[in-house]
Amino acid sequence: MLPLDRIARGPGSEVLRWGPEGISDGIVESVLSMLCRAAPGTGEPLVWAGLRGYSVRLRRAALGVLTTWFGDDLPGEFVDRVAAAAAVEPDDDLRAHLSAAARSGNGRA
Repeated sequence: MLPLDRIARGPGSEVLRWGPEGISDGIVESVLSMLCRAAPGTGEPLVWAGLRGYSVRLRRAALGVLTTWFGDDLPGEFVDRVAAAAAVEPDDDLRAHLSAAARSGNGRA
């Protein structure tokens, strides 16, 4: 079982972490990339943990899963979580992508 609470440590500004935490982030990022090929909703708790992860790459990978699954039409129950992630995102580029995904979700475009 993955320690989702340790993965979802809150956003940091580092693109990639080094050391044991970085190895864990790398593993989670790899799993998230595999979830892009899975049925929507598969591994959803890990996607949400990744979206609240420390490294920018991990959060970007989690958003990538959601946009692969749903394109520009996030289901309503996902919009609020993505908007909340955008509100605390320290990386300007990722914040813009999160905000755009939240705005376009559920027919809000």
